[in-house]
Amino acid sequence: MKTTKTNGVINQGMATRKALMLDALVKTLGIVTPACKIIGINRSTYYDWYHDDPAFKSQADDISEIAIDFAESKLHKMIGKDNIQAIIFYLRTKGKMRGYIETTEHINTNKKLIMIDADEETEDVTHEIIEGRDDEGDN
Repeated sequence: MKTTKTNGVINQGMATRKALMLDALVKTLGIVTPACKIIGINRSTYYDWYHDDPAFKSQADDISEIAIDFAESKLHKMIGKDNIQAIIFYLRTKGKMRGYIETTEHINTNKKLIMIDADEETEDVTHEIIEGRDDEGDN
């Protein structure tokens, strides 16, 4: 195998460069820019590989999942230390099915009926305020 030295990086072929990039991604917890700097490639090269090579994309995505797992483990440690912000964040994101969700309540204080009509074909939503009607639709 022919190797040449370019910009301080040994150019050993595409497969080797991609493997080096994947190793660099592991070291940087999936953060692309510092990983590219480690092996001396442009971000655009990484994204070309990512979009053009399904196997490379899959491996890079797996590394990103590992980084998310790492962050989740840190979150669980903070929850274990009774960190209220961590507990609230976790419940807002993972506890939605149990009712831990923030909603905005809209109260119509003008006693006007607001009709909302969604046009399924155009996905437009129109709002019509009907003057002089109360919540039950009576005048």
